Amino acid sequence: LVTCIDTRSEGLRRHLEDLGGYETLGFAGFFAVAIRYTDVLGGAPSDLCPVLISPNHDIAERPAPQAHQAVARQAAGAAGLAGAESAFHAAKESLAGPFALAEAAGWAAAPLAAAKTLVPAVAGEVRRRLRDAVAPAAPTVIDLDAMPQNEQVLFAQVALTTMGLTRGFGRLVVLCAHGSTTENNPYQASLDCGACGGQAGAPNARTAVAILNRQEVRAGLRSMGIDIPADTLFVAAQHDTAVDRVPLLDSHLIPDTYRADLDRLDRDLRRAGEELAAERCTVLPGATGRLSPRRAARH
Repeated sequence: LVTCIDTRSEGLRRHLEDLGGYETLGFAGFFAVAIRYTDVLGGAPSDLCPVLISPNHDIAERPAPQAHQAVARQAAGAAGLAGAESAFHAAKESLAGPFALAEAAGWAAAPLAAAKTLVPAVAGEVRRRLRDAVAPAAPTVIDLDAMPQNEQVLFAQVALTTMGLTRGFGRLVVLCAHGSTTENNPYQASLDCGACGGQAGAPNARTAVAILNRQEVRAGLRSMGIDIPADTLFVAAQHDTAVDRVPLLDSHLIPDTYRADLDRLDRDLRRAGEELAAERCTVLPGATGRLSPRRAARH
């Protein structure tokens, strides 16, 4: 497991290694892929790299095969939600709008504000379920067409050499980015990955994994003395440092022959996250005494 060198992922590495059977490494969270990224929903591209580096390539997220209709549904739902939110904020900022808005929507806004204060976990879950119902996530892939193959090989060689991973590959090699779940926080950028310009690093991990799983890239690496075994699979993940959960990404691209390995990895990541949560809860407000790992993760 390769995580960002950010200190918030250090505990995850430590607890995962304690379970046995894992080796962890640290590397800058953009995984040496300096990209300008556009997600499948469009919008303004994001520079996912340290601020002193200019992006080398424009990388886009595309619908996975047979998923174009699902992506279209997601895009339509996301556009509807964004339009409603924009209209709500525009009304609040107008001269007379807030008064009319309070009369028309106060009956809903007041309970929502109270719920976000008194039971934030429940309010967040309701909001997530609403978003998932209106704009359900669709399977996508990273489009590498904008990056020439010789540059993909060069990236792979530099990244693996720099992180010290040129031999002894495991059956699974996980590139674990990090980000943070945040609500109404003016310091949101400081809670995400600094190596990705204050944004979550999942697209970088997915791009690096897509490159390292290509047979043409591995053939080029072999000529440089880096021989990745045929049964080694690179997998992308992202550590949510607010709740210490580590979802695996692009599971639809992983062959069924690796399902048992992934199930074990998922269980162990959940357990390591719970152990880290128990460690962190000793200094968090509202967590009295030492909580069990499971209770700490819920807290």
